Amino acid sequence: MTLGLSIFLVVVGATLRYALTWRVAGVDLPVLGLILMVAGIATSVICVLRAVVPLPARAAARERRLDSPGWPAAAFPAGDAEAPELPEPHPDLAQHPYFALEQRVFGGRVEAEPAEPRDEAGT
Repeated sequence: MTLGLSIFLVVVGATLRYALTWRVAGVDLPVLGLILMVAGIATSVICVLRAVVPLPARAAARERRLDSPGWPAAAFPAGDAEAPELPEPHPDLAQHPYFALEQRVFGGRVEAEPAEPRDEAGT
């Protein structure tokens, strides 16, 4: 629920509690208005607290993410801890774990033929 919804609940609750004079059989409108106002106030407090206080799980996940290998150096703003080293690409493609699967699915590697040189007009 958002802050706008909580304000809406408070307004509707105040309207039911203080502005209406007619009665509905079986429904106590002032009590219903009070319930809506309390729900709106509680929702606004929760919404503001969620915006101001960081959740511990989010902070811990951010720390784990920053400590993980392969995290790009551009994601570290100035003043943060040093960026971890990125892993080197696999030196021998024949030893890569998915190389055999790629060979079975796509067959042998086909090298691209070099393009013919073009003049300045692109023809």
